[in-house]
Amino acid sequence: VDFNGDPLTYTWDFGDGSTADAREAVYTYTTAGQYTAVLQVDDGHMAVVYSSPVVVVVGSVPEVVISSPGDGASFRAGDVIVVHGHALVSGVMLNAALLSWTVDLFHNDHTHFYLANILGSS
Repeated sequence: VDFNGDPLTYTWDFGDGSTADAREAVYTYTTAGQYTAVLQVDDGHMAVVYSSPVVVVVGSVPEVVISSPGDGASFRAGDVIVVHGHALVSGVMLNAALLSWTVDLFHNDHTHFYLANILGSS
């Protein structure tokens, strides 16, 4: 219901010819590719609003770029380690909030679990 009390209708356009008429929708793409999804909200009285387009890339493996620390870097106990990186899918930069880091400590001939589920680009 909008501020005038009018009922709202919602129409999702998933960019592949499929639509859904619901406030919240779950959709599974069946073919690899890049799609642009948009939500339309209509109050039935000529007030139609469209969401910002959302680009969805299906079926591509992300290209992960770790820019810091550099490959082969070593550290001592107590050092501050700055991590920074990004990921692209089909040339499109992923939102940094979608990234998750896991840091393992390699020591002599074994690995120690160190930090996990660090979110963001750094």
